[in-house]
Parts: sequence; structure tokens; C-alpha cells
Amino acid sequence: MFQNNKTSTSDPCTGRLLEFFEICINQLLYLNKIYPNGVFTKKQKYGVPINSCDHPLLRDYVKKCLLTAQDLLKNGELSKLVVVFISQDGKPLRRICFDLERVQLQAAMCKDNLTRLELQLRDALLRLSVCDRQLPPIPEGCTFKILLETSEDSYLKMCQSCSTKAQYEFLWVQSKERSHENYLVPISSVECANCDFQIFAQEEKKDSDMLSTSDFPNIEAGGSTVLSDVSEEY
Repeated sequence: MFQNNKTSTSDPCTGRLLEFFEICINQLLYLNKIYPNGVFTKKQKYGVPINSCDHPLLRDYVKKCLLTAQDLLKNGELSKLVVVFISQDGKPLRRICFDLERVQLQAAMCKDNLTRLELQLRDALLRLSVCDRQLPPIPEGCTFKILLETSEDSYLKMCQSCSTKAQYEFLWVQSKERSHENYLVPISSVECANCDFQIFAQEEKKDSDMLSTSDFPNIEAGGSTVLSDVSEEY
């Protein structure tokens, strides 16, 4: 599981959220059969059965994405974290979006609220673990990407940070407006103090046009200019 001494000690809320995102990413890969079941290990978190892929390349990829997200999240500058499933012919079929616009973690969270947060994360994980019942199966042979969305100002500030620059290894591109010719499926929401976010699936229309690699991260964010992390395809 995601571990970082800085977040696990001085900022337990950020640490819990990053660990939750890692668990959800692994669970989504299992539910959508991106890899054979045999590469996943059965574990438990919050008393909920989960599936964790221990392949070193995948673990490293997810960890790098979450390290990039860490400072943005702490500063309230991470708009979305998105897991995109892509067909063999390059079409994005489904996006699982963690809408983090309302997450503001600058203020410390009290112990009672941390307990409430864990209970709500448990409920969200339970709902995510059965979201495949709400959605049509995706075809075999799909790949996936993790995308991060932030504002242009936050991206520039992040690039100027000498202490963290080495973490940002991925290509970032300016997002374009997306068509509304898709539909949303709510999955869950978390509402706890200054940590409110929603999880939903964004289903693409089956007759959508082929998208190039630079088009994959195009996720609308209220008309604002955003940049999305275009990471390797797995």
C-alpha cells in the first residue's frame, strides 16, 4: 500500500486519501479484468475484501502517479484523479472519476473527523467494489491510464518547486473541452469536514470517434484551463 512518511505522520488525512486511491485503482483493475486474477492478492482494508496487484512495474507506476498527486492534494489544487480504460483500438471507453474540487486539506482534521472519514471511505470502497453491477463489461484486452487534473497556475507552481520537481516525470498537456455525448453513473460520495468528493463513472458513447493519445485526458472542469497528467498506458 501507498506509504510516505511525510503524509503518514504530519498529514494523516492526505495519507488516508492516497492509500484509498491506490486501493480503488487496484480494485478497478481487478473488477474490469485488466490483468488475470492470478496476479492479484486478496487482502482487507477497513474490514472490506480488496484485491491488490503486486507486480513491481504496476506498483511503481501507481506510486509515481500518487506522489505527483500528493502536493496538489494537500494544497487543494488537485481537481480530479481519473482512471481511464482504453480499448485495443485506442478509444477511451470509461472514466472512473474522483472529483476532488471541494477537497481542502490545508487545515488539520481532528481525531473524530478522521474516524468519520475512515468510515465514509469504507462505505465508498464497498460501493466501488460492486460498481461493475451498474456498468456494462468492457471488452477484453483493454489498457488503462491514470490522469491527474489541476489548474495551469498550480501546474506552473509545481514545476518551480525544487524540492518536488524530481517527482513529476510525466508529460502534461493542456486539456480541451470534451463533448457531452456521454453519460454519468454515480458511484459514491464522501462528505467529511473539509474532505468532500464524489466518485462517478463516465461512459463514452459506443460510436464515438477515434481519439489520439493527446486526447485521452480531455476532461471538462467547469470551463477552467487545466492540465492533465498523460502517463504510460498499461
